[in-house]
Parts: sequence; structure tokens; C-alpha cells
Amino acid sequence: FSEESRNLFSALVDVVSSVRSNLRNTTSLDNDVTAPVDTLRDRLTERAAPSISAVALCRRVVTYGVYDEMPAEEIVAGRAVQTIIYSEIRNLRSERTDDGQNRVSLATRLELLTAEGQSVWQREEPLITDVCRRRRYDFFLAQRITLPATLNPGAYVLIVFVEDKLSSLGSETLHELAIRPPASVAINQQ
Repeated sequence: FSEESRNLFSALVDVVSSVRSNLRNTTSLDNDVTAPVDTLRDRLTERAAPSISAVALCRRVVTYGVYDEMPAEEIVAGRAVQTIIYSEIRNLRSERTDDGQNRVSLATRLELLTAEGQSVWQREEPLITDVCRRRRYDFFLAQRITLPATLNPGAYVLIVFVEDKLSSLGSETLHELAIRPPASVAINQQ
């Protein structure tokens, strides 16, 4: 076994041992029962690629998991569409700063493709840094964008790519969306 594998196995044994000893006490669990689980999660996260668990086009984003999605009928061809791309990300590396904070460093790329795979719009943010007192296990991004008025009605795929700059690992996910024809065109086609 490599040292990394031994450390992972040791963390797993600690979790099992903690759970076993706490199962004997039927009234309550010790306060520290989750500490070995947190250690195991930290070690697994160090090995994992980032994971994008949710993507939504939004009118408003308040905080993690609290947002108002944009109704599909508001995404119309012939006018610029202002929206917020909300995405949730897990499995990010964190490093301690000199002052004891925890730093996460990301890069993102958004790209819109037609149903045929032609790229029609892109946006990159080469560096997003977050510093906080506690290690982050999940993270969200709320990126304000404007889709151009020149996009034709039809089916599109939004690619959301995230790179963890500390691990150099990346992940992408696809989000389907439709750009509707303007109301006057839709009425004339019926």
C-alpha cells in the first residue's frame, strides 16, 4: 500500500471504530462521533475530482440552495437575456493560509452549444478565490451573464466546466435549455 492508501484505510478504521463504540450507548451519541467521518471525508476529497451537483438559470440567487429559477418562457430569441447561472460544486481542495484561514481556488468556463454542437457563446472566469474560517465541503457560484439577442430559437446545451486550481482537476456538466421564438412569431406559426 502507498502512504496515501494507508492513511485512507486508517481513517476508515477510525470511522468504524467510532460508530461501533457509539452504538453501544443507546441513549445518545458522543459529540465527537462525526470527527472520524470528517477526517475520512477530507482524505477522500483530496483524491476526488470536483463534482457539479446542480445547475440552474435563475432570476435571483440568495445563498447556497436558495434561488428563484428563471421561467423557460422568459428565454426568448431576439432580445438579450440576463440571467444568473447557479451551480453547486463539491469535492474542492482547500489550503490553509498563513493567517489560519481556508482558501479555495477555482476557474470556470461556460459555453452554449446548439443542438448540432456549434459553440455560439462562451464566458471564462480564470480565477475565483474564496477564503473563510472553516473548510468548505460544498460551494456555490452565481455568475451573472447576458445571452446575446442574436441567438436563434431552438434547443441548446449549456456546458458548465469547473477546475479546482489547487488540485488541477476539473469537471463539467451539461444543462439543456430552449430559446423560444418571440411571441409574434409563435402566434404566426400556429
